[in-house]
Amino acid sequence: MRSLGLSKKGFAQLIIALCSMLGSHLYFCMMLLYVPFQNCFGLTNTQIAVLLSIYSVTSIPFSVFFGWLSDAVSPKFCMYMPCLMSGLLGIILCFDPGYTALKLIFALMPIGGMAWSSLIKCMKNLARDNSYIGKIFGSANTFDGLLSSAIYLFFIFYFGNSIGEPANFRIIIWTCNIMSIMAGLLVLFFLDYDWIVANSSNYTVTEKTSFVRGLITAVKVPEVWAVGVLSIVYYAITCVVNYTTPYLINGFGIPIAYTTLFSVISRYTLKTFAGNSGGRLRDRKGAMYKALKPMSVVTSVTLLLMAVLPMKSSLVIPACVLGAALIYFYIMMSTAGSVTLTEYNPPANLHGMMNAVVTIVGSLGTVFMSNICGRILDAWPLAGYRYCFLLGIAVEAIFFFSGDMLRLCSKLPNSMYKNRADHAFDR
Repeated sequence: MRSLGLSKKGFAQLIIALCSMLGSHLYFCMMLLYVPFQNCFGLTNTQIAVLLSIYSVTSIPFSVFFGWLSDAVSPKFCMYMPCLMSGLLGIILCFDPGYTALKLIFALMPIGGMAWSSLIKCMKNLARDNSYIGKIFGSANTFDGLLSSAIYLFFIFYFGNSIGEPANFRIIIWTCNIMSIMAGLLVLFFLDYDWIVANSSNYTVTEKTSFVRGLITAVKVPEVWAVGVLSIVYYAITCVVNYTTPYLINGFGIPIAYTTLFSVISRYTLKTFAGNSGGRLRDRKGAMYKALKPMSVVTSVTLLLMAVLPMKSSLVIPACVLGAALIYFYIMMSTAGSVTLTEYNPPANLHGMMNAVVTIVGSLGTVFMSNICGRILDAWPLAGYRYCFLLGIAVEAIFFFSGDMLRLCSKLPNSMYKNRADHAFDR
């Protein structure tokens, strides 16, 4: 609590607010268990790419609408309602829907992640000052990592190699649904957003705005587009990271139970450390864009090594080490967009809408990368992984220019540069 600069009640409110992240677990569960999900519904890589594209496209209107609701109605409402709706939607998924029905489910699934804009506002308002923002945002990864590790490790040890069987996979989906609904009820009854605002030193009192006016104002801010470009990189690399598990299964012959164990440990257990590492690096550097370049370098090197490593069973340990390193560095960058936008201290009545626009721009990374990689992997089952990793390096290079993009934005009309705590772009 002291390291986060929070009182006991502030810490309790943070934990309750973080529970809203469980609304998005239905989607991430299927990406974590990529092969079991693929086998359960009999999908090709291209079909999964289509589902991911649908998810990304429909997230655009949902992001805008919930971003506006967060600003104009109630952040608390936008944190518990997505959890409840995601849980109900996941129940339908458990009744063996066909591919057409899966398209509809994935079209509605972005609802579960719509709590993020409001959660960002909660974390921003809980932070004592700018020097605590990285640690507060890093705590989100720590919380998610600890809880997810406990749940998935239980299922791995309980099911073993049968975790990939459709019936067992559906049990895991049911668990995600129940968790999501319980998280929504917890936020509904115990989150005291009025107290958070009343005790915040970062809250900016502003008048509420209409949907259209808020959207127009948000899209005029140049930093919103720059941060959106940074989010494109993150979303695109997310797609590459999702292929780590099938890369180990198909390229090195590791059983599903072991690759799932690897995925949980690297994706969630390491998340408890990687999230904090990324947040602390950001706080030490003074700004997120200053931390992105070193993280991008090590991520690119890791992707290159994975691309050139021979796919032999004797090299399974180096492959796992590289896969874990890739996920670790990826998680360190996971708050690149949200933290960068928050550093400009956007007004309370526009923060949700601005974050929504950032999400919309960033989702283009999923559409772009998933469609290309899906087709590559169906055309070249093994060599395709190398091509996907090399493509990831090309996209990752955009992070090298994050400071230049933000510096350019500071000279444009409607810039939020004057709100930024750290003005020293030239350092």
